[in-house]
Amino acid sequence: MTRREFEAHFLHKDIQTTTETLTMLSFSTAYMLDIINERTGTQGYDIVRSLIYRYNAVAHETSINKHSLSSYIIKRSKLSRSYVFKILSELKIGGYISMLNGALLSIDVDLPMKF
Repeated sequence: MTRREFEAHFLHKDIQTTTETLTMLSFSTAYMLDIINERTGTQGYDIVRSLIYRYNAVAHETSINKHSLSSYIIKRSKLSRSYVFKILSELKIGGYISMLNGALLSIDVDLPMKF
């Protein structure tokens, strides 16, 4: 598809299509930037924090809750199991998150910037 065809079909068609297209493109860009940040982050906690928020967002749209939060984080971050479990445990004890059977129920308080 050429740029002109894309613009004709998605940007200049009608206001609803334009709005939906730009919303989708904005979300996709933010998602990709978040992934890049996770992979290049210098602190393990920053990666875990970002993945907790992503898990929470995706959980409302998919059936991700059948996977535990810890396995979701470990698979995407390559951090050690013990480190991930330590962070999740401390966040639970601190009242930041609620979990049941490994699945995140809710983020009760904004996660701290530093661990």
